[in-house]
Amino acid sequence: MNPFHSESPVNPLPAVIWVLAAALALPELAFLLGGSLGGNSAEAMRINAIQLTAWIPDLALHGPLSALHFEQFYRLLAYSFVSASGMGTLFVLAFTLALGKAVGSVFSQWAVAAIFIGSALGGALVYTLFAALPGQPRLALIGGYPAAYGMIGAFTWLLWMRLRAGGDNPARAFLLIGTLILFQLAFAILYRSLPSDLVAEFAGFATGFFLSFLVAPGGWKRLRHR
Repeated sequence: MNPFHSESPVNPLPAVIWVLAAALALPELAFLLGGSLGGNSAEAMRINAIQLTAWIPDLALHGPLSALHFEQFYRLLAYSFVSASGMGTLFVLAFTLALGKAVGSVFSQWAVAAIFIGSALGGALVYTLFAALPGQPRLALIGGYPAAYGMIGAFTWLLWMRLRAGGDNPARAFLLIGTLILFQLAFAILYRSLPSDLVAEFAGFATGFFLSFLVAPGGWKRLRHR
């Protein structure tokens, strides 16, 4: 009997990755269905969703602390689940599914969720601090790239630890993020503008990378020991 006949044709994914993927895909599916069923157009539905979920730096930067609209702070996470375009959703889904499987094969499910959510929050907070600098536009932040880059950060951490353990050059672990940076810079040169949300994306990467020290198996114990 061939032992390979019992193997699943689909690589298993942790349940948390399926939950995150569903949360990313459902808004896009709603836009498509809403437009095809004769209600509001898909574009109108997307604009409404963006208005409801986008993180707006002025919510944290405008006025004294007592004047903050705390009921709007759900946007710190909600912005990650609505994209400005269908293509944006596909890219975020691809990163989440591919890298989530690699990270989820080592990390616990709660750790994967913590990296995704923590990277979304970290990206939004750093983006807000960047928007507070003189001369910077305070544009709304939308899309799951900061959270997806957090998954890249966790994946990079896994490669970095593996290369260190094997005595290889750990800098090789940063090849993926380095390629993405060069790709983004090439587009910036081509279109003569550097998107401000890049700050949130690379902040998400840094959050995912450094958070991995804490949430990886044995991470809290190693931190206490140090």
